[in-house]
Amino acid sequence: MNWFKENPILSAILLVCFGITIAIAYFASEAYTAFSAARESLDSQVNSFSSLQKKSPYPTDKNLKIISEGKKKYAEALEELKARMRMPKMETPLEPITPQVFQDKLREGVNSLRATAQKNNIKLPEKFFFGFDEYQSQLPAPEAASALNRDFNVLQKLLISLLSLPVEAINSLEREAPPVATPTPTPAPKKSVETTPPLKTQILKTTFKLSFTASQDKTRAAINMIPKSDAFLIIRSLTMENTKPTAPAKKDPAIPSKDKNPTSLQVLLGNESVKTDLSLEIIDFPTTDTEPPNKQ
Repeated sequence: MNWFKENPILSAILLVCFGITIAIAYFASEAYTAFSAARESLDSQVNSFSSLQKKSPYPTDKNLKIISEGKKKYAEALEELKARMRMPKMETPLEPITPQVFQDKLREGVNSLRATAQKNNIKLPEKFFFGFDEYQSQLPAPEAASALNRDFNVLQKLLISLLSLPVEAINSLEREAPPVATPTPTPAPKKSVETTPPLKTQILKTTFKLSFTASQDKTRAAINMIPKSDAFLIIRSLTMENTKPTAPAKKDPAIPSKDKNPTSLQVLLGNESVKTDLSLEIIDFPTTDTEPPNKQ
């Protein structure tokens, strides 16, 4: 104690140095603690990221339940759709018919539709033959007569419904002929091997382009009528065009301007006709017999 009293200046310097040392040690400890915490957090995040990269995330029970319920609902909806596809009303069946009978039915249908259109003052194309123009003068192949007759029956019902609305005009009806498959020669079956004919699972489809003109309300009725058809019809494309593309004048000279109390109002919008172009596809799902043949 005497030394501190005898050397007050040196004692003060020592005390200041001691305080500075304690402060430095305190701040160094705090910095090291913060550094260690940050380093541990970084290492933990790096390890978590690496583990997520190396393994697949395992779904929880809640997610598994949701996926299972979704798969079950999808399977039920798919079975319901398959059942509806197999219903007789969803497609028009193929009926055996000879080429000559088909051509006769086609001509009778054209004459009947022309008579109905003339009676209702509905315009038809000059050369109208339900899109089967090539069969006016020639017969179809015997193996194609049934499919052609199916398409004709579907189109005949559709056009009769359009005329009954009635529409103003049938502008055109074109048929896109399906590609003809090249027949492949079948090898002669061997006597020692029992062969069974392959199952025919090919989906039959034919595309038609129909154009008609009608008022707005009749056009809506015609579009809504297509899904209610007995056949399985798909609208692949639909285009509508107003028959009066120009807007009406602000003042119609037909209305007298001096009449302050007109008895009737002239409708300027809403009474135009609409030209509709449709691309329709007739789908047929042939049924197949998957049961093995009975062995005797």
